[in-house]
Amino acid sequence: MESQNGLRHGFFAFDCSETAPGRLVLIDKIGYYRPEQPYLRTGEKGSPAVKRPVTALAALVCSLALLAHTGFAQENAKRTIAILDFNNNSIADRDRLEPLRKGLADILITEISKVDAFRVVERDKLREVVMELEFGQSELVDPSTAQKMGKLLGAQNLLFGGFVHSGGDNIRVDVRIVEVETGRTIKAVEARGDLEDIFDIVEDLSSAITEFFKIELTEADRKRQSEGGASESFDATLAYSKSIDFEDLGRQYEAQGKTEEAKAMYGKALELLEQALSASPEFRDAAAKAASIRSHLKQL
Repeated sequence: MESQNGLRHGFFAFDCSETAPGRLVLIDKIGYYRPEQPYLRTGEKGSPAVKRPVTALAALVCSLALLAHTGFAQENAKRTIAILDFNNNSIADRDRLEPLRKGLADILITEISKVDAFRVVERDKLREVVMELEFGQSELVDPSTAQKMGKLLGAQNLLFGGFVHSGGDNIRVDVRIVEVETGRTIKAVEARGDLEDIFDIVEDLSSAITEFFKIELTEADRKRQSEGGASESFDATLAYSKSIDFEDLGRQYEAQGKTEEAKAMYGKALELLEQALSASPEFRDAAAKAASIRSHLKQL
């Protein structure tokens, strides 16, 4: 298209500025804005009747653009965190409690995801990065390793957890918050309680993490947190935690093209989830995971 001053191959755009919202202006072929050359103004290259619908359309386009920009900005404002599998530092019942390494991480992911200000890296993506980099659990605590992994995940913070069971019914769970940019531990929080109250312990940790980042909960956040559906027994929590191991094995076999082996692992995961639901019928996470695995199995 040629403008009045002879510029070719320019294009028109809506002016979304506060001074002239909705005005159709010329952008020349090298990207310069030509505010002195408005188009379809009254008395110029169009009748006055044309101006009104163009202005209305322009206002709509500008509004949609601003809404999209606002949504994008709000999404970018979320803090991205990655939660790694916990360390088992127990003195008593160490082997029995080993499944909690993944179980506690999974439960904390679910709990923190209820706060809209956080964007939590999915376990599948986290597992893929750990496998790709061939990091062992001991290497993950190294600051340089944490920085490398955090950047690959697009995370601002990594959460490293651990738990200690020394006997009886008591357990201590702690979490370190690591800043990816520097590799430094910027906060450590811990919570204690009975094994039967493991979900309450995780809720306390989630609250401490949210408070540390000075995040004000919205009504929607509080509603999600109050929905309940936690495990009512430690046996159910342990069965749920064991199912995650088999689900992970299923995904590994599936990635290797070993479909039958993958199905077998998913089947074992389902058996454990059914045990969890038998012990705790209101266990929402177990029901959701079982439904997800059943749906996935139908696609194999």
